[in-house]
Amino acid sequence: MDTTTVQLCSQGTDITATEGSKTLWSLSLSSTEADLNAMGTDSAPLLQLRGSTLVLARADGVYGVDARTGQTTWNVPAQVASWAMDGDTLLVEDGSRLTSAVFGADAATPTPGPVSTPDPGLTMEDIKDATLELPGYCRTWLNGLSGVPSSGQVTFSDGSASRNPNIPPFATIKTILPLVHQGRTLNLVAMSCNTGSPYTYNSIGLYDSSLSLLASIDQDGYNVGGRLPDALVQNLEVIGSTVTFDLPGLGIYGDDSVTHSAARSATAHLAYVWDGTAFTRIDLSYTVPRGTVRPPSTKAVQAWYDHVAAGEDDAVADITDPELLKTIQAPKYDIHSPKTAREEITPAGKYVTGCTILPSMSEPTIVKQTTIMKVNGVSREVTTILHAIKAQPGDFICLVDTSPIPAAESRPYNSFLLRTDESGAFTVIQQGIFWD
Repeated sequence: MDTTTVQLCSQGTDITATEGSKTLWSLSLSSTEADLNAMGTDSAPLLQLRGSTLVLARADGVYGVDARTGQTTWNVPAQVASWAMDGDTLLVEDGSRLTSAVFGADAATPTPGPVSTPDPGLTMEDIKDATLELPGYCRTWLNGLSGVPSSGQVTFSDGSASRNPNIPPFATIKTILPLVHQGRTLNLVAMSCNTGSPYTYNSIGLYDSSLSLLASIDQDGYNVGGRLPDALVQNLEVIGSTVTFDLPGLGIYGDDSVTHSAARSATAHLAYVWDGTAFTRIDLSYTVPRGTVRPPSTKAVQAWYDHVAAGEDDAVADITDPELLKTIQAPKYDIHSPKTAREEITPAGKYVTGCTILPSMSEPTIVKQTTIMKVNGVSREVTTILHAIKAQPGDFICLVDTSPIPAAESRPYNSFLLRTDESGAFTVIQQGIFWD
C-alpha cells in the first residue's frame, strides 16, 4: 500500500510504515488478529486504506490508524468475529450482533450506526417435523434409495426420516444453530445420512427462515485428503457467519488403508465463512500423532521450487532436507539422461498445483505401489517408486505440473514430500513420489 510517500507493508503478523529508508512505526498483531485480517494467507488481506487511514481489525474492535504516525484515530468497539467493508460502510460482527458504521466525507472517520440484535433463529422443535431439501452429499448419497424422492424433499418425523418404521432412518437431524450475516439470521442444520451400509455421512445445510436450502458444506467440498470412509461432523460451532467443525477418523500415512473399522489417527479441523452467496473455506488444520499441522501454502512451495530450479539453494537451505539438496546438486540424476539432476528434479517453468496430506497406503515400505488420492478435489493416482520413503504420519505431498490447475486427464510431472508445523511452515523432505 502507498499513501503519498509512506509505504505500508506486512509480513504475516507485523505491519511496518516506512518513508524512504526511515521506519515511521510498526505494529504487531497476534496470530488471531492476523487471521481476522486474512493476513499471511493466499487470499487478499482485509485491511485497507481509507484516505490516509489504515483500517484493520483487532480482537476488541476495528481500528483506524493514521498511516504516517501509527496513532489510532478512531475505533468501533466489538468482540470481532468477522468484518467487512462494503463501499463506505463498515460491518462488524461479534457473533450475536451486527454493528455498522458509515465513513464521513473525509473517508477517514466512521459514524456509528444502529446496532441490530438478530433473531435467535429456528429451534429443533421448529424443524423436527418439517419438510426439508436434503443438503448436498446427503441428497447425492441417498439418490435412488427406495422411499427417497428424487427432488430431495424429505419430511421428517421427530427429527428422523425413514422408509418405514421397521428399518433405521436414512436421514437424521443432528443439530441446528443460528448463523448471522449482515443482520439476517439463517439456520445451519447438520444431518446424518445412511443407506443401510456401514458407511455414514454428515452433511451441513444452510436454510433460511422459510426452510429453503441456500447452500451446503459436505463430503463433496471438504477436500481434506487422506482416507475418510465416514464423514462424521463433530464440535460444530457458529460465530457470526463463521462455521467451524471437526472431521475425526481421517486415515493418513501409517494407518490401515483397507479395513473400514480400522483405527484412523488424524482429525481435520475446518473453518468456513458465509459471504451471503456461498461458503468459502478459510482454514484447515489437522491433529496427527505428532501434534497439529497445517497444509503448506501453495505460493510458498512455489517460491521454494523456483529458487531451487534457478540454483538459488542458499535461499531455501534452511527449509530443505540436506540429502535432497545434495541429490539436486549432483551432476547427474539418471545416467541415461543428458540433463543434470536439477534439470530432472526441478525443471524451470513448472507449477506447484496443490498439496494434500499423505494418505494411508496398503504397504508403505515397498518400493513401488499405486494409491488413489485427491489434490484440489481431483482424484489422482500416485505411484511411489522410492527405495526408502522418509514419510511420517501427517506429512504432505505437493504436486508439480505444467498447468496451474490439475485436471483428471492431465499428466503431472513430479511431486515432493513436505513436513509442516501448526503454522504451515514446512521443510521439503524428499523428491521421488511420482504421479503416474
